Amino acid sequence: MTRELVLAALVLLPTAASAQELIYSLPGGASADTISAPNAFAAPLGVWYVGASAHTEPRENDALDAMAVIGMGTGTVKSAVEVSVVTSDLDRFSGQFISLKWHFHNETARAPALAVGIEDITASASRSASPYVAATKTFWDTSARSAFLMRKSLSVGFGGGRFHQHLFGAVSASLDPFSKAIVEYDGQGLNAGSSLSRSLSSRAVAVMVLACQRFNRAPQRGWTMSLAVAWEGR
Repeated sequence: MTRELVLAALVLLPTAASAQELIYSLPGGASADTISAPNAFAAPLGVWYVGASAHTEPRENDALDAMAVIGMGTGTVKSAVEVSVVTSDLDRFSGQFISLKWHFHNETARAPALAVGIEDITASASRSASPYVAATKTFWDTSARSAFLMRKSLSVGFGGGRFHQHLFGAVSASLDPFSKAIVEYDGQGLNAGSSLSRSLSSRAVAVMVLACQRFNRAPQRGWTMSLAVAWEGR
């Protein structure tokens, strides 16, 4: 049960690109390993999540905006299909869109987890839908004396739409039992941040992510802080 919650919470789907072509994602879960780039996990049947994110908009004098998401999982942990509905512009309550992800291969000792997905299926909040394929592999150092760098994760993928037919990827490393450092390339720029998670109960987990997006591109640089909760309803 705990493992399902952890896997499900980390897969909150990133948003589609806004008019300013900035991507403000919601956080993952207790194993949040990406900021904006997709990973290869999906929520199984019985798992739900909600989240919200506040962010700055560099091309509008760093004005604040916010978005929200609600999602659910179907299928088994080995073959899960996740559905999410996102409102990408809360101040106008506009930009609603639907995204899907299918996790079709579990991670093994030698092979990564695999998933395919599509964000903003009907292109209702962006120029086009964003299909992608993603792979995620975790690496453990069980000989470590503390949680620092004990768990590391690598996610890579390729996508269209907001990914502009580019590769994307992310690397994360544990700082302590409850937090991680994350660096990623989302197909357009570099993002960096950290995640902090807490168990709310045996069936629920919350996570906060603070990140700087496009830090290598000053005109597009922005900050985002997100909070999400995932729970098992079965």
